[in-house]
Amino acid sequence: MILRFFISLFILSGILKAQVVPTNDSARLLQKRVLSIEIANIGASMPYFGFGNHEKSMDGGFAIPGIKIDAGLNIQLYKHLGIKSMLLYQNNQIDEYKYKKDLMMEDPANSYTISSGGWNNTSLMIGSFGNFNFGKTCHLQPYILGGFNYGISPNIDLILSDSLKMISDIKQKRGNALAFCISAGMDLKADLENDFQFVVGVNFFYSALKFNKIRLENSYKNSIYDFPVYQPVQTFGLKIGIAKILR
Repeated sequence: MILRFFISLFILSGILKAQVVPTNDSARLLQKRVLSIEIANIGASMPYFGFGNHEKSMDGGFAIPGIKIDAGLNIQLYKHLGIKSMLLYQNNQIDEYKYKKDLMMEDPANSYTISSGGWNNTSLMIGSFGNFNFGKTCHLQPYILGGFNYGISPNIDLILSDSLKMISDIKQKRGNALAFCISAGMDLKADLENDFQFVVGVNFFYSALKFNKIRLENSYKNSIYDFPVYQPVQTFGLKIGIAKILR
């Protein structure tokens, strides 16, 4: 549904482009925005579906809302259409309480102490964007991007105490995987002085990570087990930032 909405906007932008009669003002406007750089955008990365699920049996990533940082390069080829590239980083810690609760449901006789890292996803994407001007200073830019995502799974340190008070220290090491990713979003840009722009935006992100080997070992390293993990990454992002128009 989201992708259909953005595709419809691109079709509309093509129709508008065909109907617009160039003027000196619009020509200058286009020349002014041939190339722009989104210098630094920062915001929230909010997991949903499987990535935010709190059950391991349901591809649960136990991810909680985290931080996202991105930068981009926009090349506006026509008044309503251009090419966009983006470098995106997202960090989502895991919900240790929900992770512990899930373990206790599997074996309530044991008690657990958990410390962990987070999910790290770094993505490089390219695609197209539409441009719709509202007045002289505001610009709405929907976009669709595709590329590759490098994901790193969280390390998890688990101290298990069983019914006999035997203590085991179990460590899950980080894994890494490379997978295709896609993002659809929309930015609202407001012109500032000296060719700067204030940016606010939203986006949806998806990548299906397949970790071929994640290592599980005890503190003495005399019991080591490697296992594959499939983890879909779905996030909804919010951001604010600054862009610079290059002449």
